[in-house]
Amino acid sequence: MLPLLHASFGWVFVILAVAPYNGTLDVAVDIVGWLGIAWGWHRLISVEPRFATARAVALAGVATAVVRLLPWPEPLVLTAQVVAVGLVAAGVVSGAGALMAAAAAHESPLVAAQSSFLRWAAVGVLMIECGAGLGSLAVRTLTGLVSAAVLLGFGLAAWFTVLQILSAGRGYLRVGAARR
Repeated sequence: MLPLLHASFGWVFVILAVAPYNGTLDVAVDIVGWLGIAWGWHRLISVEPRFATARAVALAGVATAVVRLLPWPEPLVLTAQVVAVGLVAAGVVSGAGALMAAAAAHESPLVAAQSSFLRWAAVGVLMIECGAGLGSLAVRTLTGLVSAAVLLGFGLAAWFTVLQILSAGRGYLRVGAARR
């Protein structure tokens, strides 16, 4: 399977694992998704070194999901849930940045432009999530802004998933003998 397709399917699992219940099945699906993303991006490091940073974010997603599975005190589990949501936006930032660099280096302006937009939009969402998340500790009315930013972050992740699927077959994103 092409590396970006592998990562794309991982993103589908991460997006589908969004559930307010934080049940074992939801978190297990999240772990499978993050591992798929990490594996796909790991295979692309030889194409674009920035995928190493993206892979690290995906592995942080795995670690956060494992923490969510363990029986920790409620504040730690809540913190892990907030970090997990932030890692979705951080994953889009790092993955789109790596895809943008690979596309720009191989004169693929449409993929580079879409990746650039997604990268900076996700940076904005991440800033809103962090700022409103911290602010909601003091002012409870900011939780609505956090919820909206989370939904926007997952929307950007879905868009990024589609971009990866459409870009997966490009010659410069193939590794090993399959590269043309």
